[in-house]
Amino acid sequence: MKERIDRDIGKIDVLINVAGINILQKFLDLERENLEKVVRVNAMNPLLLTQHIVKKMIAHGTGNIIFIGSQHGMVANYDRVPYSLSKAMLLQMTKSIALELSSFGIRVNCVSPTFVLTSKNDSMLNHPLLLKEALSEIPLKRYALPEDIANAVWFLVSEESSMVTGHNLVVDGGWTIK
Repeated sequence: MKERIDRDIGKIDVLINVAGINILQKFLDLERENLEKVVRVNAMNPLLLTQHIVKKMIAHGTGNIIFIGSQHGMVANYDRVPYSLSKAMLLQMTKSIALELSSFGIRVNCVSPTFVLTSKNDSMLNHPLLLKEALSEIPLKRYALPEDIANAVWFLVSEESSMVTGHNLVVDGGWTIK
Protein backbone atom coordinates (compact mmCIF):
# COMPACT_ATOMS: atom_id res chain seq x y z
CA MET A 1 0.00 0.00 0.00
CA LYS A 2 2.76 2.48 0.98
CA GLU A 3 4.54 1.88 -2.33
CA ARG A 4 1.33 2.61 -4.25
CA ILE A 5 0.85 5.85 -2.32
CA ASP A 6 4.45 6.90 -2.95
CA ARG A 7 4.10 6.16 -6.64
CA ASP A 8 0.82 8.07 -6.97
CA ILE A 9 1.96 11.23 -5.20
CA GLY A 10 3.58 13.84 -7.37
CA LYS A 11 4.55 17.33 -6.27
CA ILE A 12 2.76 18.51 -3.14
CA ASP A 13 2.74 22.21 -2.35
CA VAL A 14 0.22 22.25 0.49
CA LEU A 15 -0.79 19.78 3.17
CA ILE A 16 -3.79 20.65 5.31
CA ASN A 17 -4.20 18.33 8.27
CA VAL A 18 -7.89 18.31 9.14
CA ALA A 19 -8.37 15.57 11.68
CA GLY A 20 -10.61 15.68 14.65
CA ILE A 21 -12.74 13.53 16.85
CA ASN A 22 -14.02 14.28 20.30
CA ILE A 23 -15.34 11.82 22.84
CA LEU A 24 -16.99 13.80 25.61
CA GLN A 25 -16.20 12.22 28.94
CA LYS A 26 -15.57 13.50 32.43
CA PHE A 27 -11.95 13.27 33.56
CA LEU A 28 -12.73 10.90 36.43
CA ASP A 29 -14.57 8.56 34.04
CA LEU A 30 -11.98 8.78 31.27
CA GLU A 31 -11.27 5.45 29.63
CA ARG A 32 -7.77 4.75 28.33
CA GLU A 33 -9.17 3.48 25.02
CA ASN A 34 -10.94 6.79 24.38
CA LEU A 35 -7.87 8.82 25.32
CA GLU A 36 -5.67 6.81 22.97
CA LYS A 37 -8.19 6.99 20.12
CA VAL A 38 -8.61 10.77 20.31
CA VAL A 39 -4.86 11.43 20.61
CA ARG A 40 -4.12 8.99 17.75
CA VAL A 41 -6.64 10.55 15.35
CA ASN A 42 -6.11 14.19 16.29
CA ALA A 43 -2.34 14.33 16.82
CA MET A 44 -0.40 11.16 16.03
CA ASN A 45 -1.90 10.49 12.60
CA PRO A 46 -1.40 14.09 11.37
CA LEU A 47 2.19 13.96 12.64
CA LEU A 48 2.93 10.72 10.79
CA LEU A 49 1.19 11.87 7.60
CA THR A 50 3.14 15.11 7.70
CA GLN A 51 6.41 13.23 8.15
CA HIS A 52 5.62 11.14 5.08
CA ILE A 53 4.44 14.01 2.87
CA VAL A 54 7.19 16.45 3.86
CA LYS A 55 9.76 14.18 2.24
CA LYS A 56 8.05 14.93 -1.09
CA MET A 57 8.05 18.65 -0.29
CA ILE A 58 11.76 18.62 0.49
CA ALA A 59 12.47 16.86 -2.79
CA HIS A 60 10.63 19.65 -4.66
CA GLY A 61 12.05 22.44 -2.50
CA THR A 62 8.74 23.94 -1.44
CA GLY A 63 5.84 23.37 0.87
CA ASN A 64 3.24 24.69 3.21
CA ILE A 65 1.74 22.67 6.05
CA ILE A 66 -1.35 23.63 8.01
CA PHE A 67 -2.70 21.87 11.07
CA ILE A 68 -6.28 22.49 12.11
CA GLY A 69 -6.22 22.86 15.86
CA SER A 70 -8.88 24.20 18.19
CA GLN A 71 -9.42 26.89 20.77
CA HIS A 72 -9.59 23.94 23.15
CA GLY A 73 -5.88 23.42 22.63
CA MET A 74 -5.39 26.73 24.48
CA VAL A 75 -8.28 26.96 26.95
CA ALA A 76 -10.06 24.43 29.10
CA ASN A 77 -13.63 23.23 28.71
CA TYR A 78 -15.58 20.53 30.47
CA ASP A 79 -15.44 16.86 29.43
CA ARG A 80 -12.69 17.42 26.85
CA VAL A 81 -9.39 16.31 28.38
CA PRO A 82 -8.35 14.02 25.48
CA TYR A 83 -9.52 16.51 22.84
CA SER A 84 -7.82 19.48 24.52
CA LEU A 85 -4.64 17.47 25.04
CA SER A 86 -4.52 16.37 21.41
CA LYS A 87 -5.14 19.87 20.07
CA ALA A 88 -2.50 21.33 22.41
CA MET A 89 -0.12 18.74 20.98
CA LEU A 90 -0.80 20.17 17.51
CA LEU A 91 0.23 23.63 18.68
CA GLN A 92 3.60 22.41 19.92
CA MET A 93 4.04 20.17 16.86
CA THR A 94 3.46 23.24 14.68
CA LYS A 95 6.28 25.13 16.38
CA SER A 96 8.71 22.21 16.51
CA ILE A 97 8.13 21.07 12.94
CA ALA A 98 8.27 24.67 11.66
CA LEU A 99 11.66 25.10 13.28
CA GLU A 100 13.05 21.90 11.79
CA LEU A 101 11.65 22.47 8.30
CA SER A 102 12.41 26.19 7.96
CA SER A 103 15.83 25.45 6.45
CA PHE A 104 14.02 23.68 3.59
CA GLY A 105 11.78 26.69 2.91
CA ILE A 106 8.75 24.81 4.22
CA ARG A 107 6.35 26.79 6.37
CA VAL A 108 4.22 25.15 9.08
CA ASN A 109 1.28 26.87 10.76
CA CYS A 110 -1.90 26.05 12.64
CA VAL A 111 -5.45 27.42 12.52
CA SER A 112 -7.41 27.09 15.77
CA PRO A 113 -11.12 27.72 15.38
CA THR A 114 -13.93 28.00 17.86
CA PHE A 115 -17.09 25.96 17.28
CA VAL A 116 -17.74 25.84 13.53
CA LEU A 117 -21.36 25.90 12.41
CA THR A 118 -22.08 23.39 9.64
CA SER A 119 -25.23 21.73 8.34
CA LYS A 120 -24.08 18.57 10.13
CA ASN A 121 -23.91 20.15 13.60
CA ASP A 122 -26.47 22.96 13.27
CA SER A 123 -29.05 21.36 15.56
CA MET A 124 -26.43 20.57 18.21
CA LEU A 125 -24.86 24.04 18.23
CA ASN A 126 -28.26 25.73 18.28
CA HIS A 127 -29.51 23.61 21.18
CA PRO A 128 -30.42 25.88 24.13
CA LEU A 129 -27.65 24.36 26.28
CA LEU A 130 -24.92 25.04 23.71
CA LEU A 131 -26.30 28.50 22.99
CA LYS A 132 -25.90 29.23 26.70
CA GLU A 133 -22.58 27.48 27.28
CA ALA A 134 -20.78 28.05 23.98
CA LEU A 135 -22.21 30.88 21.92
CA SER A 136 -22.50 33.13 24.95
CA GLU A 137 -18.72 32.71 25.51
CA ILE A 138 -17.83 34.08 22.07
CA PRO A 139 -17.49 37.88 22.27
CA LEU A 140 -18.46 38.31 18.60
CA LYS A 141 -21.68 36.38 19.42
CA ARG A 142 -21.55 34.00 16.47
CA TYR A 143 -20.10 30.64 15.65
CA ALA A 144 -17.40 30.40 13.01
CA LEU A 145 -18.45 29.36 9.53
CA PRO A 146 -16.44 27.01 7.32
CA GLU A 147 -15.53 30.02 5.16
CA ASP A 148 -13.92 31.71 8.17
CA ILE A 149 -11.58 28.77 8.59
CA ALA A 150 -10.95 28.45 4.85
CA ASN A 151 -10.03 32.14 4.65
CA ALA A 152 -7.52 31.74 7.49
CA VAL A 153 -5.98 28.71 5.78
CA TRP A 154 -5.90 30.54 2.45
CA PHE A 155 -4.02 33.43 4.06
CA LEU A 156 -1.45 31.11 5.63
CA VAL A 157 -0.70 29.30 2.37
CA SER A 158 -0.58 32.51 0.32
CA GLU A 159 2.42 34.67 -0.47
CA GLU A 160 0.94 37.38 1.76
CA SER A 161 2.10 35.30 4.73
CA SER A 162 5.49 34.33 3.35
CA MET A 163 7.22 35.35 6.60
CA VAL A 164 4.82 33.44 8.85
CA THR A 165 5.82 30.06 10.19
CA GLY A 166 5.26 28.31 13.50
CA HIS A 167 2.19 30.46 14.10
CA ASN A 168 -1.22 29.56 15.50
CA LEU A 169 -3.91 31.70 13.88
CA VAL A 170 -6.84 31.72 16.29
CA VAL A 171 -10.25 32.06 14.61
CA ASP A 172 -12.48 32.06 17.65
CA GLY A 173 -14.49 35.28 17.68
CA GLY A 174 -12.61 36.27 20.80
CA TRP A 175 -13.22 33.20 22.99
CA THR A 176 -9.58 32.98 24.09
CA ILE A 177 -9.08 36.69 24.86
CA LYS A 178 -10.93 36.35 28.16
